[in-house]
Amino acid sequence: MLKFVFTASFLVFCSLVSFGQTTNKNFAVSQTKETSYVNGEDDLYSFIFKHLKYSEEAKAKKIEGEVMVSFFVEKDSSISSIKILRDMGYGCGDSIRALFKTIKYVPAQENGVAVRSNVMVNIPVRSH
Repeated sequence: MLKFVFTASFLVFCSLVSFGQTTNKNFAVSQTKETSYVNGEDDLYSFIFKHLKYSEEAKAKKIEGEVMVSFFVEKDSSISSIKILRDMGYGCGDSIRALFKTIKYVPAQENGVAVRSNVMVNIPVRSH
């Protein structure tokens, strides 16, 4: 009789454990799409190189390097909270910040819904 009670208890316990693991909540699939520049990354750099204004001092010293910029892409494709994380000086960071205020991105998506996302970009600077 003790074996029967133990076996029945074990079977009830196993069925409860397996029932708890088959809920749909555990199998939710999240589809995401990363944020991107409207026409692709190559087009972004082409736009930046074409429109970036260098200060006279930067041109005279022929500076080279990278500026790292961070910003948020909002649900409506606009850019906000532009921060220069690494600047070379000579007004390069300010010029890049002003330029990014005019750029539009495709917002990131989660399950088909646009979401706010953070982006960091390294911009090569060649003032000659």
